[in-house]
Amino acid sequence: MRLYDLINEEVLKKHEHGFGFSEYEGSIYSLVGGSRSGSSSAGLTRLKYDIIDRETMIATDDYEQSKRGYVELFVNNSGGIDGLVNIVLPVKGRKQGLGASVIKDLVDTAGGSLKIYDIQPKAKGFWKKVGAELTKRGSPYDAIITN
Repeated sequence: MRLYDLINEEVLKKHEHGFGFSEYEGSIYSLVGGSRSGSSSAGLTRLKYDIIDRETMIATDDYEQSKRGYVELFVNNSGGIDGLVNIVLPVKGRKQGLGASVIKDLVDTAGGSLKIYDIQPKAKGFWKKVGAELTKRGSPYDAIITN
């Protein structure tokens, strides 16, 4: 079953917070940060965003307690999401649908197509499960998800 058979569409709303930081707001979680996190090719910037559980943040006002993991994205020069480099969730937070939800919302926010970079061999099953189409050797990215 593909990711789009399971989850309703949600486009994350982007907010600029100044000093180069931003937030992609969803109804259940927000991606918060936007700090540079590694190298990237011309025209793209690699940025890290923490995955923040909105309900916990509202109830506790504790950023660290609200963290559920992080993503690293490639963002183009106009600020649009180009691709996903990394998604990290703690072991106890996996298999609960958050990773699939984040990926689905990123696809929708990116305009219906999201490139996936640097897929680790042990994670290929997960990416196939969420509908990623693996690319051929030599492609600048490892897979793409479209809706």
